[in-house]
Amino acid sequence: MSNRVFSILLIILITSTVQASELLVGINFNNAKEHLRQGQAVQAIQALTKIKSKPGAEDWSTIYLCESQLQVEDYVNAKLSLEKLPATGLVSLYKEKLRIEHELLSNPKPNYGKIVEKLINLKAEGHKQLSPELRYVEALIDSKQNKLSVAIKKLQSIRLTYPKTLAAAKAYRLQQSIEEMDFANKKNIFTPKFYLSELVTLQAQGLNNAAYDLLVKLEAEPDFKTQLQSKQFFVQKLTILKRVNKQDERKEYLVNVAKNADSSLYRDTLEELTRIEWNKNEYAEAEKWLRKIGTNSRFSLYIMARISEEKGELEQAVKHYRTIIGAGVKDDYFRQSSLRLGWLYLKQDKELDAIQVLTKLKKSGVNLNYYDYQAVNYWLDKVQQNKTLTMNSDILSDPRLYYFWINKGETIATPSNDFNPPADFLFTKSKKCTNQDIAIGSQNESKLKHLATYGLYDLVREEVDYLTRNTQNDESAVRARAKLILDMGATSESFMELRELPSVYSSLEKLCLTEVIDILYPNKYWDLFVKEANNYKIDPLLLISLARTESAFNPLALSHSGAQGLMQLMPQTAEMEGFMGYQKGEPERIFLPEVNIALGAKHIKRLYDHYNGKWHLIIAAYNAGASAVDRWLQRYPDTSPELWVEFITYQETRNYVKKVLGTYWTYRNRMEKVSKES
Repeated sequence: MSNRVFSILLIILITSTVQASELLVGINFNNAKEHLRQGQAVQAIQALTKIKSKPGAEDWSTIYLCESQLQVEDYVNAKLSLEKLPATGLVSLYKEKLRIEHELLSNPKPNYGKIVEKLINLKAEGHKQLSPELRYVEALIDSKQNKLSVAIKKLQSIRLTYPKTLAAAKAYRLQQSIEEMDFANKKNIFTPKFYLSELVTLQAQGLNNAAYDLLVKLEAEPDFKTQLQSKQFFVQKLTILKRVNKQDERKEYLVNVAKNADSSLYRDTLEELTRIEWNKNEYAEAEKWLRKIGTNSRFSLYIMARISEEKGELEQAVKHYRTIIGAGVKDDYFRQSSLRLGWLYLKQDKELDAIQVLTKLKKSGVNLNYYDYQAVNYWLDKVQQNKTLTMNSDILSDPRLYYFWINKGETIATPSNDFNPPADFLFTKSKKCTNQDIAIGSQNESKLKHLATYGLYDLVREEVDYLTRNTQNDESAVRARAKLILDMGATSESFMELRELPSVYSSLEKLCLTEVIDILYPNKYWDLFVKEANNYKIDPLLLISLARTESAFNPLALSHSGAQGLMQLMPQTAEMEGFMGYQKGEPERIFLPEVNIALGAKHIKRLYDHYNGKWHLIIAAYNAGASAVDRWLQRYPDTSPELWVEFITYQETRNYVKKVLGTYWTYRNRMEKVSKES
């Protein structure tokens, strides 16, 4: 993009940088919530005390302070906290819920009739974010009335349905307390079937160590002996051992099971042992297990094809893939084999063979994920129509798509800085789309903007959902709510609001694409992206596209694998790029946008230098790591960048490259429109 466009954008695309002290409010708030989930109420109280007087956060801090006080059975102070909460608005619903909970926990003889009546009234409000808490209160009532079997079923259901919520954590602790009780029909409740479900539930909550401890306990129980031979237990044990990183124990378990050829799990065990060795590139060991399975099975043929492909023995790989496809079974092996064979034929310039394979796949009715479906359409049309796409309307009409742009001649290895799309490519207003504005009042706006400044985006959306509870769920209303959330500053939640109802979102894409582009592709933190891009001589639109794909611009984003902040940096990556916060006792600084973006930009520059500025490799390495990308480069040398992307082994990374590049070109398109209108 030209310097002129960037200078215009710096003037027109206004964004605010979150001050460190303000974002620390959100960090403390989220820490308090996590302490509560972990049962660490004292630490939660300490974190909340630091922020309870912050504008906009007072009521929510008090709500969680009261939750903490109830957890430590400090009913006097919990009641005082309740008295500070307002009697109107969304917070009043939580206040009423907490009053009920306080009554149940502090009063040895609560009035269940009145409590149930209040609970019914709360449920009638229809506030979806409160649902897990209300279901927990119902289970708490059952436990207090000694309906323990009913309570246990409800508690486990809450944990499985809403696994990451505070209600799920409270449900787990209440369930544990019931398990420790001695009562008449206890064995009828805590059956082997219950404990198999419990292994699944603990994993859903992320309590993998607790799942492992339960696993060990169950294996020592005589009553559980039959279940140890079940497929369900086998799958759960393998999953748990993988999640707690006990790989040696996992393999030892598999090898022991594999010693019994009469076991119903024998075949599953051999297949898993094969996968383990294949994933480590230990091909000889993998082939040893394959010989035990038999080399004519579809699993064996597919693994042999992949091994041959990875070793560069392409003709042997083609032979195995053709055998799988020719069997006529339309399963996942057929899908995977058809895709990989199609790409191999294209690599070998056997276009007619590629057309035959991909056409058969397209007509088979086998389910393809979104990006694989687009890939099949793109490559079929490209080969059949002399490199000009004519058949697939989605690719032709949606300028957010990766394939839209490569069909127009954009290159993925080194995207051009000269971007002058024809006028009909630019986003234009649609006459089919109706717009509406939602007024929530200046006081509410001030509160929500404060919450957004703290990074508490989920609370912004929850407040908006409550304030607009009487609006419809048509296209105009959904867009208006999403736009309001965006205007308040809660970028990631505006995306979620827009996509909450798939049918409405699909209609918005078709009728009002231009009207939702500003919501889907905001310019949040643009000044920081430009600053760091200039520092490292990289394109700021690449940085903003990565941030959108990684975190949807949520500065407090934290993935299940531990990736942090806007650019979703793993701790080891952050340290490699010079972050000292972990050693200095300031780990929270990684979430500050100016810190996180700077570290992310530095890492991109490292990858940029490593891959000589080849964008598709840089983006793939940002997601999967350089070692994986280097391995794929060795396997598929002399392959065009566009086709090389299709060969990426990890589906997540393959789709990720396409998402980031599609986002990049969409931003460029949008930015060009801004510069032309100016």
